[in-house]
Amino acid sequence: MAEVDSRVVAEAKKANTIIQVTNDAGEQTGIFEGPHLPGRYFDNYTECLYKNIEANRIKTLAAQGLNEHGQTKEQQEASKKCKEEAKKKQEKADIVDKMLEKVK
Repeated sequence: MAEVDSRVVAEAKKANTIIQVTNDAGEQTGIFEGPHLPGRYFDNYTECLYKNIEANRIKTLAAQGLNEHGQTKEQQEASKKCKEEAKKKQEKADIVDKMLEKVK
């Protein structure tokens, strides 16, 4: 299932028909639009629901001044610093592994 092209929806609205499309298998499917992603249409209700829930979650977090993971700026910087340190430690461990292989 995937996002539906907005041109198909526009054509259906011009014709004043119920918004339905025919998929590749020749089956009629409905098109769904959620309140948090206006202008984006989906041919699967569950996918539409989950995408709208995610968009609402991100919008709510942004209103509170948090990023998409629910972190403040300070937490985000600390996380980046921790990842960089872990990467450096991993590089050092890889060097030690190579040296041990040469000794064997």
